[in-house]
Amino acid sequence: MNIEINGVSFGNKGAAMMLSAIVGRLRASLPDSRFVVKPNIGPYEWRTRLGLHHKLGGRRGLLTAKLLPGKLRQSYGLVSVDEIDVILDASGFAYGDSWPASNLSAAARRFVRAERSGKKIVFLPQAFGPFEACGKRKDCEKILRSGGLIFARDPESYDHVRSLVREDGKVCYAPDFTNLLVPRENVDCDSGDVAIIPNSQMVRHGNESAEDAYCQFLALCIDVVRASGLTPFLLLHQLRGDVVFAKKLLALLGESAPALVTEDDPLTLKALIGNARLVIGSRYHALVSSLSQGVPTIGTSWSHKYRYLFDDYDWSRYSVDTGVTADELGVLVHSIAGPGKYESAHNHLLGKSKELKQATDQMWNRVEAYIRS
Repeated sequence: MNIEINGVSFGNKGAAMMLSAIVGRLRASLPDSRFVVKPNIGPYEWRTRLGLHHKLGGRRGLLTAKLLPGKLRQSYGLVSVDEIDVILDASGFAYGDSWPASNLSAAARRFVRAERSGKKIVFLPQAFGPFEACGKRKDCEKILRSGGLIFARDPESYDHVRSLVREDGKVCYAPDFTNLLVPRENVDCDSGDVAIIPNSQMVRHGNESAEDAYCQFLALCIDVVRASGLTPFLLLHQLRGDVVFAKKLLALLGESAPALVTEDDPLTLKALIGNARLVIGSRYHALVSSLSQGVPTIGTSWSHKYRYLFDDYDWSRYSVDTGVTADELGVLVHSIAGPGKYESAHNHLLGKSKELKQATDQMWNRVEAYIRS
């Protein structure tokens, strides 16, 4: 069986975590399956490290598939579009009014084609919507109606999807599935005990003043953490965009700048997050990694998906606006990282994490049953 994994990448470490989580789970439950991605997903070495096969798509791919015999394609890890049996979409957040109409119309054509050719399509837990723009709504309806199973990651996304897909049992709720991803063992970090994780999306619709304000917020976090007797370090969850803020922040702080930590391996990155005493972050999957490992967490957001993530852990008090004051932030830090406070916060999050991991396991059981059917 050939299973295509759509919407993932290696550059965005959240997407890389989703890819690792999918392969890790299904390789154990569906051992005869081959996992297929587009050949432009990360460096070749990274794809082969996960044992991924390469999809021959587009006109050139179709021509190559016709010219190469099946055994030769198999020996080089190449899979044609016609050989795909299942598509698992793990886009995270790609279907809704926020995205260009051209992206949605192209996706609609691909998914409709795939459904008509008999492929099973599953939309793994992700954020959706809203679907209010007329043309985009029609394309998103085509995309979602092609799926045999659709998992919304939060109540708002669930309602958006149900406005387009009304079949009972087809649309479900499930938490983000990277909570089951097992971090790398024996990973140490000598850079500090509080990970501060930026996100360039926080100002993607803003201007230079918005960038300055976000950098000032990050600088405030560093000051408050140090005033609490802890050592902050800057941890990047995506290099391409977030490095801009890292450089700007380092220049702003000068000699008082904290250590900067980068890591390509998503499992090592999750271990670094799990080893922190406290996380202050704006990257969604970084927050999933911290909360699911019982690490007291303070988060900011640019989308509704963050608010619901904190609600899942009964942790909404710690979802803050970037306009928070030093005193307000100091109170929050002390309440979860201060003497005698950490253990209570840690145990609370581990309890909620256990419930959410059970829900993720149930999601995978349903996906596996559908693939086998």
